[in-house]
Amino acid sequence: MSNAKEAAVKAVKSSEQPDTHELSTGYTVRFKPVSRFILMDATQNIVDPPIPVIVDEEQGKEFPNPNDPAYIREVEANGTKRSMALAEVTLMLVVDVVEKIDDKWEIAKLPNDDSWLAELQWLGKRKRIDLSGYDLENEIDKVYIWKRFAVFGDNADFAKLMAQASGTDEKEIIKAMDTFQRDARGNSDNGNGSEESEGIS
Repeated sequence: MSNAKEAAVKAVKSSEQPDTHELSTGYTVRFKPVSRFILMDATQNIVDPPIPVIVDEEQGKEFPNPNDPAYIREVEANGTKRSMALAEVTLMLVVDVVEKIDDKWEIAKLPNDDSWLAELQWLGKRKRIDLSGYDLENEIDKVYIWKRFAVFGDNADFAKLMAQASGTDEKEIIKAMDTFQRDARGNSDNGNGSEESEGIS
């Protein structure tokens, strides 16, 4: 068999038996190719601030001060933003949720039963998650919410797959997502870092 024909056979077999990953939630996902330019564009506008300087009055010179606490906080915050930007691209463009139909893997549709969404809305009302940035009547927004909150029930699940897809360090992704989730809960507070008292224990 020629090299070209062997390659064609392998390609067909690969499409028939894609590399799938079963998650802790019971869902199965697979990757699809995406341009790395999209991954680059998703983060290129998140720019770290210039390194602050301190002035040595005796020498009359300025010296960089990368240990400035405000600078460090902003760089760390930008790292979280980059990870979450990559997470959004990965969820929407790289990861397909699949199910087996007649011995073939097909892209899964949103569940007909919206109970998963009702549960998330309940959590949103209790300020455990923040859904304020999503249009729950929009199909694409619902797909993203479904993938993020229902399909990937564990940060470790998502971090492992995202690291494989984007080449990002798995531990850094988990750290970023933990930080993001804390920030999201904080943004849902009543403005002073404490939760509103109504109905929340």
